[in-house]
Amino acid sequence: MTSCVKLAGQRTDNARTLEQPDDYHRTIFITPTFHHSKRQGTPTMSDRKARREIDKAIKHLIQYTGPNGEWEGLLEELKSEMFATPSRVLGWSIDELDDLINESPYQPMAFGFLFEEYATARWDDAPKSLAEAYLEHRGWREGTAGRAFLRALAESALRLWEVVEVTPGSHVDIRPYGTQEKPLRAYEQLGSESLRPWDVLAARLIKVNGKWGFTGGMLPLTPELAMRVQSTLDNVVEE
Repeated sequence: MTSCVKLAGQRTDNARTLEQPDDYHRTIFITPTFHHSKRQGTPTMSDRKARREIDKAIKHLIQYTGPNGEWEGLLEELKSEMFATPSRVLGWSIDELDDLINESPYQPMAFGFLFEEYATARWDDAPKSLAEAYLEHRGWREGTAGRAFLRALAESALRLWEVVEVTPGSHVDIRPYGTQEKPLRAYEQLGSESLRPWDVLAARLIKVNGKWGFTGGMLPLTPELAMRVQSTLDNVVEE
C-alpha cells in the first residue's frame, strides 16, 4: 500500500480489533462551521444540516468494505502492523495493548488514526483508496457536505504541524513543522483549549466549506518529542 505506514506480513487469524467508539462518526471531525465558541454564536440551520451530512457519510464509510469486499480484513491487518513495534517495546502482546487502549480515554483518537490511514491508503498499488472507491460507487447517496468531507479526507496526509498562535475555544494558527511557511488557521474548539505556541501536532488537515480543520486523529507532541519523531521519519526516508 502507498501510505505513511508500510505493511509487512499478513493478518493473523486470532488478531483482535481496536473497538470502534459508538459515536466515532460524530467525533472524527467537527466541521469548521461547527466550531462555535461563545464568541461565535449559535450554529445555523445550514451548519446543523452540514454536520448531519458529514456524520452520515463517515458512518457509511466505516461500514464500507468495497464494491466486492476488497477491503475486508485490511483494517485489522493495519492495526496489527501499527501495534507490533509498541507491543514489542513494552513487552506486551498486541491483545494486551489493544485492551489498554480500548479502556482508555484515548480510544477515539487511536481509532481515528487507524481508520483514517486505512481509508486513505492505496493498498497493494490499487488505483483507488477506500474513500475514493466509496465516492465512486456510493457517493451519490451522500449530501453535498458529506461528499466534500470524504473527498478532502481521501486527499489528506498525516503530517507534523507546528502551533504558532492559539485562540482558546476557537482556532489555532499552524504551519508545517520545521518550515517558515505562512501559517494556516485551523478551526479546532476543544484542542485549542489545551494547545500552546510551539507545540507540535501529528494530524491530518483538511478544508471543508472554505475553512481548515482537523480530522479525528490528532496527537499533540512536545517540541522535544517532535524532533525525535522527525529524526526517525528522516531516517526511514533515507533507508
